Amino acid sequence: MVEGTRDFTENEVGYIGGNAASLVVKIDKTALEGKNLNCTIVKKADFSTASLHKVNFSKANLAGSYFSKVFGRVLSIAFSPNSDIFAIGEATLKALVTI
Repeated sequence: MVEGTRDFTENEVGYIGGNAASLVVKIDKTALEGKNLNCTIVKKADFSTASLHKVNFSKANLAGSYFSKVFGRVLSIAFSPNSDIFAIGEATLKALVTI
């Protein structure tokens, strides 16, 4: 259902992607691991208990979605050449690395 929102407009999809994502991770917190959700619309999804290991959210609309960790002001983002490692540099001079 979430992947079905790909390449549609925000008006066409509304909150379907976000509601579907929230429900699926409530049932199984690992359900989205490894999924390709690029270019999807996942508004107001609750990812607070989700395991999002290797989920591709590139160009996804995640407006209003919330996650288990609040980031500060993000100054830089980097992916390793093979996309196995994702790093964020925050304004607080902390770095978050996800493998």
